[in-house]
Order: sequence, then C-alpha cells, then structure tokens
Amino acid sequence: MILKNLIICQKATVFVLLLILMACSKRKPLVVNDQTAEGQILLTMDQWAEALTSGDIEKTMTFYSENFSGTEAKDKEKMSELLNEAKSYGMLLFLKIDLMTADLKVEGDTAEIVIYNEDGELEMDFALAKEGNDWRIIGVPSEICNYEDYTEPYGNDCVDMGGYYRCWDILIPEGLTNKAPLVLDFHGWTENVSHQRSISGFEALA
Repeated sequence: MILKNLIICQKATVFVLLLILMACSKRKPLVVNDQTAEGQILLTMDQWAEALTSGDIEKTMTFYSENFSGTEAKDKEKMSELLNEAKSYGMLLFLKIDLMTADLKVEGDTAEIVIYNEDGELEMDFALAKEGNDWRIIGVPSEICNYEDYTEPYGNDCVDMGGYYRCWDILIPEGLTNKAPLVLDFHGWTENVSHQRSISGFEALA
C-alpha cells in the first residue's frame, strides 16, 4: 500500500511539473500588421516558432521551402532529420524564440531575419523568400550563395558530410613565420561562425 501511494505521488508530481512547464513555455500572441511584408514574415516566423517549440516537426517543416539549403542541413529532408534528432535529445523543451526583438530586413521578395536571445546575443538568423502568397525559409543569410564563389585561399571552406555541409573559417595570423599550434574554436547548436568568432576573442589573440 505504501509503495502504491508513493507511485501515485510520483505520478502526480510529474503531472504538476508538466503543467508548470507548459504554462511557462506558452508563447504570447504576436500582434502585427499582416498587410505588410514585414508583418506577414513575422506571423510566418511566429507560427514556425510555435510549431518548433511545441515539438511538432511535421508542421515546422511546412515553413521551409522545397529549395531550402543550409550548412547544418543540405536540404529540407535533412533539416527535418536534424530537428527530429534535436527533439529526441530534448533540445527543444526549453527553446525560447522572441520575435519582438528580432531584426528584419526585406528587399522585394527576399528577406533576412535575425533573432536574439534574452541576453541580446544572436541566436538564429534566417533568409526567406516569397513563394506565391507565402514566405518560406530558404536558409540563413551566409548560406545563400555558391560556396565555390566565396571560398578564398586560407578562408571559408565547406565539405559535404553525408548530406550535411560542415564549414569553417581558417585564420592565419599576419607575420607568422614559424610553426604554431592549431587552435580550434567551435560554436554551439543554432550558433554560427561569425557569432562564435565575435565572442571567443581568439581572433584578437592571434
């Protein structure tokens, strides 16, 4: 009887914790002018964020273009696999996406949006394009290009690893004549090269 009561108490505790988490993670409705391109994009990204943070990957993927291409995932199918993997590891449970502080730039039928975290640091950035009457995610700004066009000697480079692009920057300090240690500076999930370079300070040390 005691064991049964303990199990009931544990289940009740878990249920209460789930309710608290659901209440805390509930997103506030976004109020914008949907007659403007900016408003339409923000509404699209708000619906994307709602689907992503609720763990509905199938719905999340409806906001990605069939022509999506990125470094984290080569195409839309690979992005779906990546998000499902992130979900399986519980990485979406505490994901917060605040569009109210986002920077949005629209040029005709294309747009770029930068989303910041609560500390004001870059969290995610996306490139979008208008397809018919809808805006769809096509990648991130730094990825909307031909890698062969911007690859420079001792500069940015990418390699295709099983359908995923893995990219890096190479920095060789000026005046370096002797052999020197190799320093690797990795960014975290959802981050990017430029942001990591700005916060690590390794470039200045070099």
